[in-house]
Amino acid sequence: MKIETNRNEQPIDKLNGSNFRSCILTIDGDLAQVKNTKTSKAKLFLFLFGCSLFFFFIAFMAFITTPKLEDLWGKGLIIYFVFLILFIALSMFLFRVANRSHNFNLSEGIYYSDKERAKLNSFVGIQVIRKRIYGNNTNFDSYELNLVSKTNKRINIVDHSEGDYVKLEAAKLATLLNLEVSYLNCSV
Repeated sequence: MKIETNRNEQPIDKLNGSNFRSCILTIDGDLAQVKNTKTSKAKLFLFLFGCSLFFFFIAFMAFITTPKLEDLWGKGLIIYFVFLILFIALSMFLFRVANRSHNFNLSEGIYYSDKERAKLNSFVGIQVIRKRIYGNNTNFDSYELNLVSKTNKRINIVDHSEGDYVKLEAAKLATLLNLEVSYLNCSV
């Protein structure tokens, strides 16, 4: 009896990294950026818009089903506003994450993002790491692209399940920054 295994390494349930190309390396003169695509930002916006409609629906239903407006004030309204404030805070956090970018200013010789700032000559290489992700019903590979500094600090740039895409972006970045790429647990 032959047992078939699922050889498709694309994740069904995403556990780590995205299973689509949510960010891209763009080069414009002396500035290179790894940033989220407009498509990924649009998907996030549509998701948050749908969630916000839910909050408005709850408020609308409470308003039309309550005979006296004075009855709306109380514990239920406080709980509603707490959840609304939490939703707004989460939305702002997600948009901040969606607008993150990794910037390489070649003319000034610096790398910067919202978390890090370093000189480009402080980097000694680019690293692509394949990690095996184990899920309930599926396993897949996630590929991480990192900048490696002279102090062996790694700065994560991209994390995707599409290994060929990550390797291509690593090669472009290596050419741009004149660095070597090392592949860990990857077939080149």
